[in-house]
Amino acid sequence: MRFWKRSDGNADRTVIQYSDLVRVEDITLEAYEYVVNGKSAIDWIMERYQVKTDKDSE
Repeated sequence: MRFWKRSDGNADRTVIQYSDLVRVEDITLEAYEYVVNGKSAIDWIMERYQVKTDKDSE
């Protein structure tokens, strides 16, 4: 899960690419004003739902 990259290489915070087939678009910038534990709720969810490989299982 990541923000969509514009042609200039910067992140577009109005689009979240969930997978190759799923993309959430037209996210208003006001949605980032909702804050949970000092971080925007969208950023918090994106951080929590990252796929990580456990070092011991490699």
